[in-house]
Amino acid sequence: MNTLQITLGARSDDDLRALVERFGFYVHEHAFSRRSKGRVSVEAFGTPEQIEVARQVSRESARGGFSVSKPVDIGAQMARLARRRTALPDRIADNLREPSRDKPGWHDAYEQIERNLLANAGLVGPEWSRVFHLDMPTHGKGYKPIAVHMGTPIDSSKPTALILGGVHGNELIPPDVLCRLPGDIWNSIKVGSDLRFGRLTISAGDLRTMMKKINVIIVPCVNPDGRTAALANLTAPKPDWAVGRKNARQVDVNRNFDMLWDAKSYFHPDVFKSDNVIGFTPDKNTFRGPSAASENETRNIVNLLDRNPSIRCLLDIHAGTGSPVVLYNWGIDQNGTDPANRFPSAKGRRVIGLPGDAYREFVRAKPDGEDLKGLAETMSQFGNATKTVQWPSPWRPAQSFEGIYPTCASSDDYAYGRHVVSSQKPKVYGFTAEIGTFQSSNWEHVTNRWTEVAAAVVGFLLKMSTIRWAAPIRNAGTPAAGRPARKRATAKKKAPPKAKVKRKAKKKSRSRGTQAA
Repeated sequence: MNTLQITLGARSDDDLRALVERFGFYVHEHAFSRRSKGRVSVEAFGTPEQIEVARQVSRESARGGFSVSKPVDIGAQMARLARRRTALPDRIADNLREPSRDKPGWHDAYEQIERNLLANAGLVGPEWSRVFHLDMPTHGKGYKPIAVHMGTPIDSSKPTALILGGVHGNELIPPDVLCRLPGDIWNSIKVGSDLRFGRLTISAGDLRTMMKKINVIIVPCVNPDGRTAALANLTAPKPDWAVGRKNARQVDVNRNFDMLWDAKSYFHPDVFKSDNVIGFTPDKNTFRGPSAASENETRNIVNLLDRNPSIRCLLDIHAGTGSPVVLYNWGIDQNGTDPANRFPSAKGRRVIGLPGDAYREFVRAKPDGEDLKGLAETMSQFGNATKTVQWPSPWRPAQSFEGIYPTCASSDDYAYGRHVVSSQKPKVYGFTAEIGTFQSSNWEHVTNRWTEVAAAVVGFLLKMSTIRWAAPIRNAGTPAAGRPARKRATAKKKAPPKAKVKRKAKKKSRSRGTQAA
């Protein structure tokens, strides 16, 4: 049955909530209520029957204080959007339109990021797409970052990808992409039209199969305060690219995770000659903060990992390198094959972080090593396949330590390191995609980068859906979500008397003898 979209109008937010409950409409948890001339309105979703009943009641009680707009058929709307795709084959997201020329940098404010995600996630029903807030408000403006959980259907027993953007607020392009990507995926699946990114075409059937096998959680902008500061900085007479990298408390969120926090006990002293590894003082762009996971932005990601044991991959999308690179664990050191070299045992030895020495952080060759490299390679291949921008070098996969520089307390190594510290934590592969540029004042350049990044992310998800993942680790006594708990056996079956067993055996042997004869 088609899901239709309407606009509900009432005198107050309380009246709106009463209307939603009365007629059984669905409204996203984070839907914005608009206010105009003493009335409020909100976008809602329902079946044709629900909407017809509400419209009839509204007509009969014109003075009842509420209104129901003419419904919009979402399926038909998506079909029109799919037709538009052929006219705009090189741009991500069918709802794109070129912004006004006076908009600095062509990038959306955080409030618009939320609206974009809500609009794109709303193309399907709540059983496939759920919009929600992260737990902790940011330290500056008190934003609770928006996120979406996707699947067909959403099922906690399926492997899940956690995709992050905007951890560094001055890296503006990743949130622009991630808030629109759900709409591209749902348009293709619901309408049945292939998804086109530049010269790359991805079939609707492949996307449909992908979303049946995996869930996807997207947090477009982890650090809204940083993004707000970065956008304001674009209008300054002499913009400083570093403004907005850190959060409102001037902490680098991607150096605040509880991974080798006592860094000087683990890393060789020579590693700290570069501030890229981690900053110990507030004047550094990589300042780690007062304590591990001291920042609410960091805790939000930790909470997502804790509450979703089905997460198998964390993909953190950044923008700041000269050319695109997809990095995979480890970032603390080169990868090695000696199981004795695990970071918990290296504390006090100060041997981690030097290239070419004897210590190399252990990674199991199969399946970890193959999966990590395979996912990074596929993401790079999809990014290159669009061919929208000719960079000095193409997208490439690389082990994180060798691909750029050593890192400490970052999101990707924290995700993968959790299972090393505690066997009760599920294994989560960690990736950082550096897309090559973080800001732009050229609309064509921005949309080309959006296209490449979106294609690369979809390629990553397609590859992830083909991997055979281990079952999630769950607390003892807790049944898997969506599956009924098995009844425990109360008593063992009694074995038959030994005499009877012998007689049966004799009969069986005589019978076999007759058959053989």
